[in-house]
Amino acid sequence: MVVDDEEKANILNTFFSTVFTVENEMLATGSVPQDWRIANVVPIFKKGSKSEPGNYRPVSLTSIVGKIFEGFLRDVILDYLNENNCLTPYQHGFMRNRSCQTNLISFYEEVSYRLDHVTSSICQSGCQRCKGKYSSDCCHEQCAAGCTGPKNTDCLACLNFNNSGICELHCPHPTIYNTQTFQTIPNPNARYTFGATCVIKCPYNYLATDVGSCTLFCPQETEETKVGDVQKCEKCDKCAKVCYGLGMDFLKTAHAINSTNIQHFRGCKKIVGNLVFLSESFQRGSDNSTHLTVEDLDDIYTSTHGDELDSLQVFENLRVIWGRLQYNGAYSLVIRNLSISSLGLRSLKVISSGLVLIEGNSKLCFLDTVPWSDLFRNSRQIILMTGNKPQPTCGSQEK
Repeated sequence: MVVDDEEKANILNTFFSTVFTVENEMLATGSVPQDWRIANVVPIFKKGSKSEPGNYRPVSLTSIVGKIFEGFLRDVILDYLNENNCLTPYQHGFMRNRSCQTNLISFYEEVSYRLDHVTSSICQSGCQRCKGKYSSDCCHEQCAAGCTGPKNTDCLACLNFNNSGICELHCPHPTIYNTQTFQTIPNPNARYTFGATCVIKCPYNYLATDVGSCTLFCPQETEETKVGDVQKCEKCDKCAKVCYGLGMDFLKTAHAINSTNIQHFRGCKKIVGNLVFLSESFQRGSDNSTHLTVEDLDDIYTSTHGDELDSLQVFENLRVIWGRLQYNGAYSLVIRNLSISSLGLRSLKVISSGLVLIEGNSKLCFLDTVPWSDLFRNSRQIILMTGNKPQPTCGSQEK
């Protein structure tokens, strides 16, 4: 059927005339057609387990004509509010060319201006910050904002580092120089730098360096060691081979282990970062037979939909999962939708941090025989298991 331009114009004219008639009636009566109030709610998957309702975002699909009318009405209302100065200049939500980012920027500029203005107009000359207009009201130079007194213990916020309530330029170094013996000796008041805070001991799962900082990964030419109950980075002449996981170094853009990058993990005792195994990880390629000798790892995520492997025996030497870099910010071990019948993690002794998620593995047996509580190192760690093979049906199957 061929429709000429004149007929198209007539159809459009009839359509918009009908729409405007309905809309004018709505404005006059203050009522909305019933069909415009009905919405088709579609759940959009966000992340995590697809079996959890909370991992879906509801999206309402309403009448297209109704949406067009809403757009017209919104523009008219906004134009009226702007023309009559009904909105404060600090309004950023639901405004054109404005967002949460512009709101934060304007707030930061306002606070910075007020701080500088107060300092220049109230504080005595030479005071960087003050609590009053007299020279005796000057704050200590290590104060970032106001203060309650002149000492570096009276600051409301520290400019550099907070050492147990004392604002200092640096945290006390691990070693000091003894002027009597002309030797460097351990500093009994040493502190480690953790962000803008000086701490006696690095937080759990962080490593202490010889320069007095807390880090997640040891610098080059150092390796992770344990001195007493403290994990430290110490210099080494022949350091064990350390490899970078996904998202780091040359694997920064890689999203999964596959035949093109698996060879980089040959001989690695420790992997800094994460390993992710998807369906592509088990497809045939130039070389996918690398036997991993890794013993320390930050995070494992495995997910596929096939019969590519029956266990995770490739990680049979894995001893420790540190969980310093966690999948979705919570999980240090995720085993999802695999065809494996057993874990094969024979050497695993420690899961230092993070949750464990094992779901959708219809053939996986003997999960209840793993001493998970012995592997965990803090009370917040738990294992989440769902959709795996019912353990009572495993019977006497070989582990």
